[in-house]
Amino acid sequence: MAGRKQHFIPQLLQRGFSTRRKNENYVHTFFRDGRYFFTNTINIGAERDFYTFEGASSLDDAITHYEDSIHSALRLISCHPSGPIYCEFIPKLIVHFEIRTKTFRNNLLNSTDALMDEAAKWFSCPKTLMRLLETHLERNPHVITNILKENGLTTSNIVTMKPLIKSIIIKFITEYAPIISNRFEISFSEIKKSLNYSIRNAQITLLEEELAPEPRVKRYSNLSFRLVEADYPIFILPDSIITVEENGIWRPFLTNPDELTAVCLPISPTKCLIGENEGSVVVERKIPYHSASCSYGFFIAGEQNNRNIKLSELIGKNSQLLTEEEMRLLFDEILLKLT
Repeated sequence: MAGRKQHFIPQLLQRGFSTRRKNENYVHTFFRDGRYFFTNTINIGAERDFYTFEGASSLDDAITHYEDSIHSALRLISCHPSGPIYCEFIPKLIVHFEIRTKTFRNNLLNSTDALMDEAAKWFSCPKTLMRLLETHLERNPHVITNILKENGLTTSNIVTMKPLIKSIIIKFITEYAPIISNRFEISFSEIKKSLNYSIRNAQITLLEEELAPEPRVKRYSNLSFRLVEADYPIFILPDSIITVEENGIWRPFLTNPDELTAVCLPISPTKCLIGENEGSVVVERKIPYHSASCSYGFFIAGEQNNRNIKLSELIGKNSQLLTEEEMRLLFDEILLKLT
């Protein structure tokens, strides 16, 4: 992978789905917008300087070196007969694939962006801001009390002064809410401009610290892994590489460790690595549907056929870190803590 074009979906994984043409590997790629390409693995799942931060390519070099271990693990898994498989490196493999993709980065960016939009609706509206601040004072009467104590007022004086101070604060809020809201709107706009840069650097920093962070590895270490082999080509490779099940909901990566029930890593059109919690059983024929719906922008397949064309219609259906409802509940929870 070393160089300016850096693969967030490693070519060595894509090769399991590839066709050889003139000593090069080509894959069938289906996109969210309906486009389809039969393209060289050099061109897919890659982006210029994806892992490069301020000109430094040390992370790219580290990942390239790490891919020697990945190659060995994938070869072991691919050659293994169907059934239970034991390999200490598998949880590390899962985690590394989970956090290295563009899907992971885009999800962090989109979720943060959506939260910022929701916050902007609240804080950029003078009436809403005024109501929020008034509620905060109602629920936290100690705020005014503490301010008066810090200014040397006695308990008896505080009892007398508190209603007056509160009315002054509310009057101030009422007068200056439009100005404060306007400042919030400008601030949110400025922050959003830097989000892409910040999220990109956050992912790079995460990988630089550890290519497979141990806390995440431990979460997958409790699963039992098995290799399944289909009688005909059914599996596809999502752009998230893996798919994770949390209490019946499939996602492109793990969001709630306590609800982890299964994980899938397609190896080829006929082979898939499955990790399951005790009591959980992944239905193999449904894996391609989970892979397609958890794909953010595209998936890779071993062939072009009507089945894969139909699967491409599912791309993006379940690819977000949080659903709109989960996003709303999260923001409501944040607001509750603020008030």
